[in-house]
Amino acid sequence: MITRSSEQVTRFVIARRGDCAVVRRFINDEEVVMPVKKAPKKAQSFKTMPAGTAVSWHYRSAIGHGTVTGVHKHGTTAANTMYSIKQHDHHPGEPAVVYHSGKALTRTAK
Repeated sequence: MITRSSEQVTRFVIARRGDCAVVRRFINDEEVVMPVKKAPKKAQSFKTMPAGTAVSWHYRSAIGHGTVTGVHKHGTTAANTMYSIKQHDHHPGEPAVVYHSGKALTRTAK
């Protein structure tokens, strides 16, 4: 980007270095130092359901029952983390292990 005002030419150059963007500013072809702050990284502050937790879920007009066997894919919250669940009452032709998000699961008594 180049901006011009009376006898002063300002030029901005944006580049990426690692995980932050670096903006270089030039006035009349002389570099002006601009401080750049990195965004702090968020720590994962949620707990996932432990393996062996009895759960149920709704699927269409039925209710499924099963046991959490582990985390299939970590999300950003417990609600959008995908869990592997071993079904207790699956029918022939259905998979024995299914995957559901934490939002769809309800903890049940064993």
